Amino acid sequence: MSFISSAQAYIVYKAIKFSDILLDLIEFTGFGSQRKCSICSWQGLRFRSFGQRFDSLCPRCNTRERHRLIYEYLQRKSFFNDNTDILYFAPVKGIVKYLRGKNHVNLITTDIDRELIDVRSDITELPFDDATFD
Repeated sequence: MSFISSAQAYIVYKAIKFSDILLDLIEFTGFGSQRKCSICSWQGLRFRSFGQRFDSLCPRCNTRERHRLIYEYLQRKSFFNDNTDILYFAPVKGIVKYLRGKNHVNLITTDIDRELIDVRSDITELPFDDATFD
């Protein structure tokens, strides 16, 4: 098994960042749109790189694949019954907007260090009674 050196990893990282700049220029000129963000409807040639993950981050709303997958799942499944209570950890703006737009959904957002949440709390010490949420 061979490993790349830190110098080689740095070169790969810089190449990905350079490709982001080039693709931004191509998209600015209006060439093609192969990707679409299901949350904010952004369209473009590809998503941006995130860390070492190529084609991952939406340049408009900063969502990643997992956020878009959760959003798609929520749209396709109809498990919201009358008065569904949801506790959402580490909320994503687009998903919060979608859930708050649903009738009969009571959404409480929580995190330990984010802004614009309903309840600031550690996940291991929640201020809610058991069985409060569906």
